[in-house]
Amino acid sequence: MAELPRYGRALLKISGEALAGNRDFGFDPDLISKIAGEIAEAQKTGTELGIVIGGATSFAEQPLPHWVFSR
Repeated sequence: MAELPRYGRALLKISGEALAGNRDFGFDPDLISKIAGEIAEAQKTGTELGIVIGGATSFAEQPLPHWVFSR
């Protein structure tokens, strides 16, 4: 892998749709494993990484559990 630019900190936002890959819903474990590997490689550069993972659309059709706050 080519050396990544060196930044002090970076924020990565991964949408739930991206985690689904080619699936209609849910998450693609193989894709998530690939993304995790890429994140691990980026972390090795010394950059502090913040990661935000979406997924609200994965639960859009489901009733919310009692512990979830309303928006």
